[in-house]
Amino acid sequence: MIRPFLFLLSLLFFLPSINWAQGRMAKKGYAYHTSPQSPLKVNLFAGVNAYYGEFGKPFQPKSQNGYANPNLGIGLEYDVSNRAMLRIDASWFKLITKQINNNNSQARASTTGYEAWVGYNRNIFLSLQSGRSRNFFSMYLYIGLGMMAFKPEIANADDGIDGENFLDQQLEVMVPLGGGLRYHFNDTWQLTAEGGVRISGTDLLDGKELKSRLPDLLFPLNIKISYRFKGKGKSKFLYRDYSKFRKKNPYINKGY
Repeated sequence: MIRPFLFLLSLLFFLPSINWAQGRMAKKGYAYHTSPQSPLKVNLFAGVNAYYGEFGKPFQPKSQNGYANPNLGIGLEYDVSNRAMLRIDASWFKLITKQINNNNSQARASTTGYEAWVGYNRNIFLSLQSGRSRNFFSMYLYIGLGMMAFKPEIANADDGIDGENFLDQQLEVMVPLGGGLRYHFNDTWQLTAEGGVRISGTDLLDGKELKSRLPDLLFPLNIKISYRFKGKGKSKFLYRDYSKFRKKNPYINKGY
């Protein structure tokens, strides 16, 4: 299951991002604002996790501890072009689930885990700035490859095990997929809402394994604050003749 995602990841890295992005936007009459800031930024994020497995499904709040499953992390992003970004993320998560499909069961699972991965962001809706600096939204998709370390604990299991069942720490490959909506306050600060799925290579994330089931999945939803480091460049536009751009965009003359 991992191989198709590896192929997709390698394919995305070699897409002609820069020429396609600049050429398409230039045809539409937009000028691209190139930030004087560094292409490197740091991200801090916090959010919650939902889960799919033997104990419950994402749309069953009772099985998800009321969605109060915390997720905290830090990451780095590097702009390769206007459309392409490389990223590294590391996070800690806590997963608490309760079995609700069986009315006679009081089984529940608690998992503490860590994940680290490298990935690729692909902008699908770009932040445009024309004339004066303005605030804009941008949207992106991401894909990556990483590892997940976790240790599940089962209490009140309905399979004949009394008390608590502590499993050894597990280490598995996982594939992160998802997207985000980003708001640009300025060239330095950004606020992002990001969601996605973690496709794990195991069915033991909740401590129970059924070979007939799909691997366990995590669905993180995070709010992320980003800080872009200062650079040595200067702001510039793709259009050398700025008067032509002004004629195509009359709103600039009105102070927008």
